[in-house]
Amino acid sequence: MTWNVEEIKTKLSELSSPNPEIEAIIKMMDDGISDLGIIGKKVLADPVLAARILQLANSSFYGFTKEVKDVDMACVILGANTIRNLIYTLVVLSRFNGPRQDTQLDYTQIWRHSLMTACISQELSRRQNIDFLTAFTAGLFNNLGVVLMDYFYGEEITECVRVARQEKKHLVSSERSILGKDHRTLSAIVLECWSFPQDIVQVLNSGSEINSPMALAVSLGDVLATSIVGNCIAGVQLHCIAPCKVEASGVDISDIPAMTLNGLKLFKELASEFIPKGKKNGS
Repeated sequence: MTWNVEEIKTKLSELSSPNPEIEAIIKMMDDGISDLGIIGKKVLADPVLAARILQLANSSFYGFTKEVKDVDMACVILGANTIRNLIYTLVVLSRFNGPRQDTQLDYTQIWRHSLMTACISQELSRRQNIDFLTAFTAGLFNNLGVVLMDYFYGEEITECVRVARQEKKHLVSSERSILGKDHRTLSAIVLECWSFPQDIVQVLNSGSEINSPMALAVSLGDVLATSIVGNCIAGVQLHCIAPCKVEASGVDISDIPAMTLNGLKLFKELASEFIPKGKKNGS
């Protein structure tokens, strides 16, 4: 299994396309148009995207004291990179909402876990004085590779899950022992294909090495998310972090409960807009 960029691009091209309004915004941004007034008018053509943008602008994620009611103003507040990432979030959720027929995965639970990872990651990043916007987006897509593997490499993910259960490993460990890489690598390749910022791609492409404060925030957010929303796959934990790595990073372990609660608050604010109401387990 190569997971090279050309192979993944071919597989992505086989998926359903987003609606014309979303395609138009993506093309504008790919063409270098960054006028947020123009982008805001295009966003209004897609009610779901407009609702998500307003929801995020008014959440505690940004902490504005006045309610933002205008989509154009919300676009200005959030900025072009965040709008672009939100658009791709919508594309991902729409394309991977319906599980394949014989999946073992609960897609709704995966998206719940992903959003919780994003919310806790951004809170950890705030405390560490690093870019919480990047941490949120990296956390949101950290486990996209699990869904991608389910779509594109069903037999491989099934075997990795089987071994993880049998040997009581976390999924990342099972994937690396069987495939030589893990699902976060696949997440990074896809985000690179979609021209996401390189700092997000690098966080997801760090593999088993937690080599930056941002990578630690996302990995720790992933682990803590499981303690709140449960496992994405029955009987299998996605990832784990040795306590010594947390301590070495400078994170005060005594602060983790408060940070987790703040992450949960943001999760509750955003869940209705970010988590698709899809089918479970192919049912």
